[in-house]
This record gives sequence, C-alpha cells and structure tokens, in this order.
Amino acid sequence: MFSPNEKTEMAIQTGDQVSLFELSMGETEPEVKYIWSMEHVPDVENTIHSGIRFKDDRYMFLVDNTNFYKIDIKTNETKTYTD
Repeated sequence: MFSPNEKTEMAIQTGDQVSLFELSMGETEPEVKYIWSMEHVPDVENTIHSGIRFKDDRYMFLVDNTNFYKIDIKTNETKTYTD
C-alpha cells in the first residue's frame, strides 16, 4: 500500500474483509501495528491489487480489476467507482 507519509502500510484482504496495518522497524526486528479492519466491504468481490492513502489518514483507496473504492476508515463509509 502506498502512503506518502514516512511509514509503510499493508492492506490485507480476506474475501470482502480488509484490514490495514502499519509496519515499522523496531530496535531489533520489524513491528506490526493494527490500524483498522472492516468486514463486508460493500461491492468488493475481486482481489484488490492496489491501494493508496494520502496525508489525511482518514481515507483509503483500493482498486481491484473492476472497481475503485474510497473508504473512510473513521466511519466505515464507502463509495464504489465503476467504469
């Protein structure tokens, strides 16, 4: 997942559930911090292949082979953009 902030984030998809984690390097080994998760993301039926977050950490954008999704991770409101 691309994030313009100085951190690395990873989105993990299991069916229509998406979870977001922050990865960082601890003193001796990598650390994983849970950020957010949502079950049953509306309209997600395919495998997500891309994602991005902006400096405003509230929104996450995901892309699969048919749609583009905007997710507000504070309210879990979603918007699906189709062709």
